Amino acid sequence: YGKFATIKKYLQSFDPELTIDALDETRLNEYVNYLHDTKNLRNSTTGKQIDFLKWFLRWSKRKGYPTNPAFETFKPKLKTTRKKVIFLTWEELNKLREYPIPAR
Repeated sequence: YGKFATIKKYLQSFDPELTIDALDETRLNEYVNYLHDTKNLRNSTTGKQIDFLKWFLRWSKRKGYPTNPAFETFKPKLKTTRKKVIFLTWEELNKLREYPIPAR
């Protein structure tokens, strides 16, 4: 029940007039951005929310409710920060090479 309540709360705060058949690729991307930028959810949490929403939409489709087929192939574009690559210096590499490794 908790997952349903959470997703309902997020969807209603995203767009109170939203219907499940209106969730095309554009609206799904807007929802992902909303969860990430407005609700400040981490990528992992946003991904779980989208996975659960897709599960719910598949269930709705099986039960005969009108759905937009775009959800079936939707993959969220989660924003990531580019990490700086740090290289070892020659001195650090030599220290590693010369480090004594104890026998077991």
